[in-house]
Amino acid sequence: MKRANRLVGFIAAAILLAAGGIYVFAPDELRHEGRTLDEWLEALVGRQTSPPPEQAREALKAMGDKAVPRLIDMLHARDSELKEQLELVARLQPWFNVSFGRASTKRAKAILAFKELGPAAATAIPDLRHALETSENPKDVAEALALIGPEAVPALRESLTSEDPNVRSAAIHGLDVSHHTTDAVTEDFLLRLNDDNAIVRFHAARALHHHSNFPDKVVPVLIARLKDESNLVRRYSVHALGAYGPAAREALPQLQEIAADRELDPRIISAALNSIGLIESETTTRPAP
Repeated sequence: MKRANRLVGFIAAAILLAAGGIYVFAPDELRHEGRTLDEWLEALVGRQTSPPPEQAREALKAMGDKAVPRLIDMLHARDSELKEQLELVARLQPWFNVSFGRASTKRAKAILAFKELGPAAATAIPDLRHALETSENPKDVAEALALIGPEAVPALRESLTSEDPNVRSAAIHGLDVSHHTTDAVTEDFLLRLNDDNAIVRFHAARALHHHSNFPDKVVPVLIARLKDESNLVRRYSVHALGAYGPAAREALPQLQEIAADRELDPRIISAALNSIGLIESETTTRPAP
């Protein structure tokens, strides 16, 4: 019994030390009107009834680029194995009511903050460009970059040539969610459709589904991807062809062949049937994959 009590005591001490470390070793937090940046972000996502999200938006804008270093740190957040084990033990203790905060939640709040700041966070672009290459969460970093505005598009385009396929995929995702893509970006998607990495090709096909420009150039490459070794690439190439509508009419024979092949992934067959309908219709509405 004494040994069990000592074990519980040791675990409790470790939990308290980890929880305390959050506050002891954390840098001085930026404040506005008496509240920390983290508190304003909690209000921004609606997890507090007071202050309201509208006030949180104004507070974030008032803090401006001073909030950027902390937001970049949040984008790097990840849960260690030790932290996950300590949280598991903590949840089993009725007397211990401390939340460490999930890393994914922190990253989501940082992304939302960059969206609210927009061009006011442009000073973060060089650091985010570097973080895109080094972060374990490159997709979140790319999305934060994209939400800053058109100023961030060149940094995302540069990342398309990274040696790391995860970075290339993340850059495509960032450009895809950006509302400031250009014809040159669509050409970038087309180039990545021939990437040697299947996940990168998937992201490129998915992006072309959302940005259907240059049918004369893009449709033939999408048709070639209908025989891709990756089912995911094949499916999203089919979706993308449907987004081009009647401009992708030359793809109908291949799509009809796919639709008739009962040995294929049912999701590819379903996508082919849907795209055939869109291509044959007078007015095309883009399908949601």
